[in-house]
Amino acid sequence: MTLPTIFDVIIPVTPSDARFVAWNEDQGFQVSPGIDYFTQLQFSTPEQANAIKTFIESAYPGSDLKVVDNRSFFDFPGLRKLQYMTNYGPKVLKITGTIMLKEAPTPTEFNVGWFINVKRILSHGDPQSAEAHGLRPGIETIQCVNDMGLAQPFWCAGGAA
Repeated sequence: MTLPTIFDVIIPVTPSDARFVAWNEDQGFQVSPGIDYFTQLQFSTPEQANAIKTFIESAYPGSDLKVVDNRSFFDFPGLRKLQYMTNYGPKVLKITGTIMLKEAPTPTEFNVGWFINVKRILSHGDPQSAEAHGLRPGIETIQCVNDMGLAQPFWCAGGAA
């Protein structure tokens, strides 16, 4: 199965997509609305998340995965919360569920944006980590292994150059 080209670019996050807002704006509390670079790397599009979900479920039949919003991870109650400005822009998404590894059904949970933006694009697939887990190079693909009780996905054969 060929990987979609939507995994080849970091999706920019603009103030019209998302920003930080005060938890209690009506009390006059203000926060810096900007989203730092590290946090921007956590964002992905729903299309990217669903493509990874579909890819893993096809490669590991019987897997049961869900794409869920992880925005609350960046909320600091009483101070600030992350607010999406549109329903169509990038979001902080994660994939959770069970991946049917050959050893046993194994739970998983990972951030889609970090998996694409850092592990694939910025780290070029992180081939050393994949090889350390016994994954063999070949055509570029996503392979999953049990790492301390969680099914962890890896980009194999490098990433976007």
